[in-house]
Amino acid sequence: MGEEMRIAILSTFPDKKCGIADYIYPVVQELKKSDELEKLIVIGDLESTKADYMVDFKSFKLYKLVNEIIAKESIDLLYIEHEYWIYGKTNLGFIGVHKKLDIPIVTNFTAISSNDPGISLLERIRAKIVEGIVSTRAKKIVVSYGADEEQLADLPTQKIAKIPLGIAPISKLEKRKKEGDKKTILFFGIISSHKGVENLIKSSKYLKDVRIAIAGRPNMDFKELLMLKEEYLKYNEIILDFEWIPDDKKNEYFSKADVVVLPYTRIGIQSGVLYDALGYGVPCVVSSGGMMGAVVNEYSLGAVVDPMDPEDIARGITKVLNGYSKYKDNVLKYQKTASWENVAKMYVGLFKEVLV
Repeated sequence: MGEEMRIAILSTFPDKKCGIADYIYPVVQELKKSDELEKLIVIGDLESTKADYMVDFKSFKLYKLVNEIIAKESIDLLYIEHEYWIYGKTNLGFIGVHKKLDIPIVTNFTAISSNDPGISLLERIRAKIVEGIVSTRAKKIVVSYGADEEQLADLPTQKIAKIPLGIAPISKLEKRKKEGDKKTILFFGIISSHKGVENLIKSSKYLKDVRIAIAGRPNMDFKELLMLKEEYLKYNEIILDFEWIPDDKKNEYFSKADVVVLPYTRIGIQSGVLYDALGYGVPCVVSSGGMMGAVVNEYSLGAVVDPMDPEDIARGITKVLNGYSKYKDNVLKYQKTASWENVAKMYVGLFKEVLV
């Protein structure tokens, strides 16, 4: 269809504070450069102030709201970023969009929630229903690099398109390390009960000469973390910075980091922080069993560990530090594979395939 393609994206978008919004924004900027798209609009949720339109993602009338925009803008194809939680507990509005909309839909599953042992059985059943409807109605289903056959077993193989989460190499502040300086282990992002932060603190017992920095806004009662810090300080330095981290301070944290550790206990979710770390050229230690673990393992970008086992987290950190130059080189290679420019080209090709 060439220049006739008119695309709408349904996704959270800045100034919404979430990983999906952070991911889709640079994708949109690259897509806007394509001369094969006549029109590109973004439909965001009520916090997505930089989107072209804002609607209530949790509304049962989501289909009606989206359909009115689709008709007004004469859209050919709707691309949807899906994470189960952003569309409400039942996802009924999201389901309505898939069942009633007349134009082709391409849906990106940022996580396969029905496989996530970290959520309740009822939530997994609901997610299974949603994934089944998407499998039937969507023309294509996008998953990230690293998703393995077991995770995708219930999705139709012919509809799956693998596209990496994009990476933009980020200029780091110069690190002036002195001989004998401790290695810095960083956890960054919103701190909640399924992020495994307490187990990272406990891993200090099995590490030597490191500094553990945990930075981000808490979404939970953090008294336990403060007590754990006092208990484990005797092993290594531990820094807790509980606030929303501005960009300049974020740059400082990632520039000083030797390893980024994301021991999420809810393995079904993706993380924009992983791709921030890779953008800064920092090897990672992540949970095994999910898409994050699969991509880190497939491209040897660091280590995968049992997030419930502090000693295994420490083993993963030690493994990366001992083989640091290899992992660092692999991260730099992956930056080129998953550049935003390449990612945007993959999406344009996918849209053309669906609309032919």
